[in-house]
Amino acid sequence: MYRNVFIGIPLPRNISKKYTSLLKKLKRPGIWQELEVESYEKDIPHITLYFLGNQEEDVEKVKKLLLNSELIIRNIEINIGGFGIFKKGEESVAYLRVRKTKELAALYKNLERNLKSFYFEKRAFVPHLSLSRKINSKNTKSIQMIKEKTGKINWKFKADTICLLGRDSKTGKQLILYRIRLPKAEIK
Repeated sequence: MYRNVFIGIPLPRNISKKYTSLLKKLKRPGIWQELEVESYEKDIPHITLYFLGNQEEDVEKVKKLLLNSELIIRNIEINIGGFGIFKKGEESVAYLRVRKTKELAALYKNLERNLKSFYFEKRAFVPHLSLSRKINSKNTKSIQMIKEKTGKINWKFKADTICLLGRDSKTGKQLILYRIRLPKAEIK
């Protein structure tokens, strides 16, 4: 069984290194207290597109559906920059914003149309790159320091892959369960 199964865009190596470096900087004393942060350092750096929840035998069905669906979106440019928070009481999720382009929104709609029988997310699509699952959103000093550290980030890349990812329920390790290469742009 896999927990927290989702479709995501993995970060390319150069952006992944910047992201990991940022997480290390943010964990320094004085920015985030250890009790406030549960970082994503050990996970596969990614942008979540569509959350599917806990899945057992449905993983194979999702793979087949992804293989048969027409993910015809090409040339998805990803732009990462700016800081945001999903507020959930005192323990909130901190993230870097990802610009919601036409192509990215179209890919999400395609996934939603094809996967809503497995899991339908009632939240709006907010593309993002998570920094922390547990941040005290009432600690304005920490929030201001994070904004300063992330304010000039402007990372860009072309997405060429989407993945089905999940967390092994026994080990807790995040795994790529399936990988799909997006079609390259047509040359004119």
